[in-house]
Amino acid sequence: MLESAARLVTVVLIFLFVLLLTYGTTRYIARFQKQQIDTTNIEIVETSRIAPNKYLQIIRAGEKYILLAVCKDTVTMLSELDPATLKPKQETEQVDFKQILEKARKYVAGSKNDKERADKNE
Repeated sequence: MLESAARLVTVVLIFLFVLLLTYGTTRYIARFQKQQIDTTNIEIVETSRIAPNKYLQIIRAGEKYILLAVCKDTVTMLSELDPATLKPKQETEQVDFKQILEKARKYVAGSKNDKERADKNE
């Protein structure tokens, strides 16, 4: 019995060690890749899908904006764009989860009250 408990504890400890090692490795790789991708001179401004595996992308390279056609195996420059003709990004409103939860609570409470009133009127 004691031997079985010792084996169980050993397996759990090994499992936790492997889990911790995997977590650490994933975090390290993510940081490394973020540093590789993070640039100040090149930015994908907008992407629009036109077909499966085919996209149009507006890229900012330095001060120039370029329209690219990106396919499965090729990337083609279509034209250079005038920055004045581009529409600015619209800021999306950040919705707080707490606000959504409160609205749902009020809705559910209102539904229950309506149902109770309907039951009383019958």
